[in-house]
Amino acid sequence: MNARAQTDPDLDPWLTLQSMMQDQGRPVLCKHPEILAPLVKRGCVIEPAGVDLYRLIEVGLPAWEDYLTARIRRGSPRPIIKVYQQTASTQERAKAFGDRCGLAVTNHQTAGRGRLNRRWRSEAGSAVLMSLAWPKQDDVQTHDRLSMRVGLAVAKAAETLLPRQPIRIKWPNDITIGGEKLAGILIEQADRTAIIGVGMNVHPPPPDDQQPFRATSLASQGGRQHRLYALQTLVDHLLVELDQPMPPSAPDAWRARSELGQTQTFENQGERITGEVLDLDPDAGLIVRRDSGEIVVLPAATTTVLI
Repeated sequence: MNARAQTDPDLDPWLTLQSMMQDQGRPVLCKHPEILAPLVKRGCVIEPAGVDLYRLIEVGLPAWEDYLTARIRRGSPRPIIKVYQQTASTQERAKAFGDRCGLAVTNHQTAGRGRLNRRWRSEAGSAVLMSLAWPKQDDVQTHDRLSMRVGLAVAKAAETLLPRQPIRIKWPNDITIGGEKLAGILIEQADRTAIIGVGMNVHPPPPDDQQPFRATSLASQGGRQHRLYALQTLVDHLLVELDQPMPPSAPDAWRARSELGQTQTFENQGERITGEVLDLDPDAGLIVRRDSGEIVVLPAATTTVLI
């Protein structure tokens, strides 16, 4: 039996819900079943599984906002949290926070987008879809530095959720496993606030012939399948990374997960560039050596990967 469940969770329904999500459907000990009532009231499906044992079947979306408010304890200030059944774009929702720290989450996006206005497509209930409004930028946060730090945070979250899988950062905005895309990142600026959008596939996405990459998901890779748990993990890692000056070790941590040394093709301001990826300058962009030997620096804000 789970050792975590043998400790009385101070009659906290949200801590109980977290334990249930971590156990991936296995029965969890709960000697105070009355604390499950708030979860059931908010749409969670919980079934008895023996004496003082209960199994989580489904996490109701109405529980998300209360759960995240209770369990996300990082960030200074802590983010305002809004959860939507459906919205056009979490990026637009997050911009409405203005100069406040806020988190916008949705079950389904009808007009989700990635970098350079590329479409982000996912079925309702299949992915983590979130945008974080982050007004706090203590150190000099160039777009490239912020892009590196966010990519590193999302990669670390993926490693927590998939500890046996080799997680890679495909500059500037993809998290991959074996060349297949697990998550995408979109960073926009609204005045002095960074709007950080992340989409992570929890269940397999539908085939999309218009996308130049293959996709994967947490479920496909044997990971935890509760979207709320994946979301909490992702937000925790983002807040830990961003709520401090950039540590000196960050560039090396990024390099260890990157695709340095590979030959890739990029497009920057209408120009196609093919070359070997040499390094990343956190304040300027990706350093690439073209076939001619010329060294170019590609900023994250205006560059996309073609191949």
